[in-house]
Amino acid sequence: AFEKDKEAVWKTATAEAKDQREEYAGGELGALALTGAASWVKIEEASKDSRPTKEQFLQQVRDDFGLTNQESHSDEEREEAEWVAKGGAEADEIARREAWRRSEAGRRSEAGRRSEAGA
Repeated sequence: AFEKDKEAVWKTATAEAKDQREEYAGGELGALALTGAASWVKIEEASKDSRPTKEQFLQQVRDDFGLTNQESHSDEEREEAEWVAKGGAEADEIARREAWRRSEAGRRSEAGRRSEAGA
């Protein structure tokens, strides 16, 4: 709708400008000379991609289904709080320690094999 209104406004303004040129230039021939000189000044609008971006599309879908970013963010916070309440943070720490112990044991055995091979 906006594009049609914009085009109609542009046509009206063009017609009014032509009338003014004829009036000031003293006739149609003079007006054509002024129109030709002024036409190179008009800046053409770059054509825009009318397709929505990924973020716009996702937001549209969220809006259509009544979802918001705030709700999903609060769901994440709730899940994190439940994880912590159930001892998830402690389990993560134990897993990190075990992984570190395994890596240290691997380094030691590799160093032992190197020293045996060198002896």
